[in-house]
Amino acid sequence: MNQELSVLNQIRQSAQSGRDNTSHLIQISDNTRFRHALDQQLRVYENVCANADRIIKSYGREPGIVHPIYKVGSYFSSSFKAMVDHSLSSLAEISIENSTSCMTSLTRTLHDCRNSKKEVVDLANNLIHSEEKHIEEMKKFL
Repeated sequence: MNQELSVLNQIRQSAQSGRDNTSHLIQISDNTRFRHALDQQLRVYENVCANADRIIKSYGREPGIVHPIYKVGSYFSSSFKAMVDHSLSSLAEISIENSTSCMTSLTRTLHDCRNSKKEVVDLANNLIHSEEKHIEEMKKFL
């Protein structure tokens, strides 16, 4: 169970970070198509967080919080890049970098926790596949 909780917390952290960064990019952009694509990914992050929370609670535990330092670092990184260049291409690049970071982190976690329950692995893989699709969508804006 500890392994599952570790993977679930990593999934939640990745999805929450993605949600926060995506919300920030939605606020910055004035392009309707771009905002729509980000909004679709935002719903994925919210769904993943809800599913991870549900599974964690099924183990009799409460979902943890994402450490504020992690959230602030990620926010400032995206904010700084967007301030320097707030073109649509730059915002798409930021989104791609965030998705790539999420995929890398989750893939590493899955490799470290090979014996996790199918439900947990499937949730992580669904987020990874969603990130891959999101990257392909963001490439249209480069």
